[in-house]
Amino acid sequence: MIWDDDAIARLREMVSAGRSQGQIAAAFGLTRNAIAGRLHRFGLRIENDVAKRRRAIACAVPEEIVEEIAAAVVVDAEPALAAGVALDAAGVMACRYPIWDTHGAPHYPVCGEPTPIGSAWCSYHRRLVYPERRMPMLAEAPR
Repeated sequence: MIWDDDAIARLREMVSAGRSQGQIAAAFGLTRNAIAGRLHRFGLRIENDVAKRRRAIACAVPEEIVEEIAAAVVVDAEPALAAGVALDAAGVMACRYPIWDTHGAPHYPVCGEPTPIGSAWCSYHRRLVYPERRMPMLAEAPR
């Protein structure tokens, strides 16, 4: 299908009317995936009740986690790694960076410090695991 100005205007009207991708696809005689790609390329987004509910569910954070995060203080200083915490005893928001210098420990010790949302490591160990990227030196283009 050729996307001329009339087709694009019709697509924009259907999106603003709240029609689903399947309904738009049926109207154009295309697949739903073809319409999804076209919407993405044009920067259009279908805002219907189902999409809003799915986004709200995906963004919802349980209160227990919010309270645990609020209580945790994330510090960039090196954590005090006395004996560590057993991996199976580490909480959901606890750093899972292994402590290697514990010979003969009865458990698999990890750091155990509080972590930011979406990370398995505290801010200190995250910097060790993912070092800061530096831009490579730009070589002069040959003439």
